[in-house]
Amino acid sequence: MGRVRSRQARPDRPGIRWVGGAGARSAMVRRLVRGVVAPLMLVAVLTVASACGPARPAATPSPLPASASALAARLTQVVATGDRAGFDALFPASDDTPAPAAASPAASGIAASAGRRDLLWTNLRALASVTFEAGPDAGTLRVAWTVGPPDVAPAWQLVDGVVCGTGGCGLRNLAGMAGEPAPLWVLQPIVVTTSPTSATRPDVAVIWDGTGPDVWLAAAQAGVQAVQAADLSGLDDPSGAPAGLVVEVPESYTAFQGQLGQNGADFVWTGALTWTLDSGLPPAAVSGTPDRSDGASWHTPAAAVRVVVNPSGTTSLTASQRAALLAHEAVHVATAGHPAASGRTWVAEGLAELVGLTQDAQLASQSQAQARAACGPGGLTPPSDASFAGGDAERQDASYAVSWQLLTLLRAHEPAAQAQRDIVALWDASDASAAVLTDLAAWSSAWCAAR
Repeated sequence: MGRVRSRQARPDRPGIRWVGGAGARSAMVRRLVRGVVAPLMLVAVLTVASACGPARPAATPSPLPASASALAARLTQVVATGDRAGFDALFPASDDTPAPAAASPAASGIAASAGRRDLLWTNLRALASVTFEAGPDAGTLRVAWTVGPPDVAPAWQLVDGVVCGTGGCGLRNLAGMAGEPAPLWVLQPIVVTTSPTSATRPDVAVIWDGTGPDVWLAAAQAGVQAVQAADLSGLDDPSGAPAGLVVEVPESYTAFQGQLGQNGADFVWTGALTWTLDSGLPPAAVSGTPDRSDGASWHTPAAAVRVVVNPSGTTSLTASQRAALLAHEAVHVATAGHPAASGRTWVAEGLAELVGLTQDAQLASQSQAQARAACGPGGLTPPSDASFAGGDAERQDASYAVSWQLLTLLRAHEPAAQAQRDIVALWDASDASAAVLTDLAAWSSAWCAAR
């Protein structure tokens, strides 16, 4: 099925912050999926009229805002108050901005048609909250948006489409920026399906196109329940707040690539990925991905941490395989504020597999077989960070399997509380981890010899 490749930020992509192991995708995904196209099942659709507020009678359109900042404030206001006429008034006729002072390539391109404005309006009103600010470059806006309680912080992204001239500042469109991750709501129609929190279940939400059955909500519910039942102590939020889950399901591979802001070739075998949506964070904001430089073990992410499903690689998954995929990703979401140390991607991915594979016994059996095939004279060798990246799918599958088996052996040989303390030591690459690695070498040698 698909396990997910949860990646950390790469030097060449500062706007994307992958969560989990550095460069990791997910073997679970590749195994179950290899190159199909995704459908969906409906549980409870909440076309959120949104915390953006009830629709109000249209106000008389006022002159265009004088600056990009004023435009952002006006756009935020009209969406929040349901002022559709005010929204349309921000898309001026070309003669309203006779002398554009600055416009990005997208802003100076094709203006939004009436149908495009309808799509944007409907999508914006489906969000729980949305706030616009002037962007870092001419023609751009920052946007902070949420879909409800599962978001502990907003997604911060960049959109294009502003044009300013002597007549003021208006919108040509709202679109993704070239080379930057785009909000799903500028790429396709969206519906937000939610499952409210209860005494035993954290909030989950699925953002999708609303066509066909929504098969991902039940998988998300199973995923967060698996994480809730797991021991992540020392790695998850020390406040004890349950980790919710927001899953974005693009309608096509084209939309998936638009979300990534790059060609999707690196993600062909990826069933899903977990990332921090912080490409539009204001300069003064704390980075959405902690770098461990201050020595603290936990930093609450400054932007939303979400899961994005690859629609071309998940169509044929069974219900239990989807649950395993999202349980794996939910571990990365829950531990996003405590990244694994350099060289310890295998611990982060192994722990995600420990939780994910509880949802599908066949996948667990496949992982065990792959781990046995990787046995060497000294047992099992912890995979390098690099082994989770690149185009060698079999190598990556084996890396996930070995990581899972090593942590499975750890938990089999130690009392639960001690095993979790040792997983934390491995995760952090602390001094105590040296003895744990020695034990793992002995246990894996014995396990390999017994095959």
